[in-house]
Amino acid sequence: MMVWSKSQTDDVGDVLLKLNLLIRKISDYEIRFGSQYEGFREKIKYLRTKDDSLCEMGRRQSDLQARILDASKSKLRSAKARLLQSELDDIQKDSAPAETELQRLKRQLIKDAYTEQLNAIIELGRKMQIIGDHGKQLLEHIDLPGTPSDGKFVAGSC
Repeated sequence: MMVWSKSQTDDVGDVLLKLNLLIRKISDYEIRFGSQYEGFREKIKYLRTKDDSLCEMGRRQSDLQARILDASKSKLRSAKARLLQSELDDIQKDSAPAETELQRLKRQLIKDAYTEQLNAIIELGRKMQIIGDHGKQLLEHIDLPGTPSDGKFVAGSC
């Protein structure tokens, strides 16, 4: 396109060169948006890792509750059930602050990651709009020597 645009008349060639530069600029912005998206994905992966640790705590508590239920069914195992219940109570007491902190962290990470991603989308959209508007203004610099209605329209030569 660049070579072809140089062989055109001055006004057409100049506009085409500038339009090509604008189109290449879009590519630069899309690459930047892609790297911003990778940052977003890394934050979401980190969030999933933290959330998995929260789920693991919940599974451990559920497992203990099931074992307590099994142990409490037998009168001979009631001492074991009390011991397991004590262990569950300790785990719940110890994990409550961590669970609360993980829930807060999870909400904050979701909010931050999506805010950054949506801001990147808005930025890309604005830049695309500016390029589109500027490109349309550049096209206005190509003069049309005649129109078909007045009989003076001249088709381009090869």
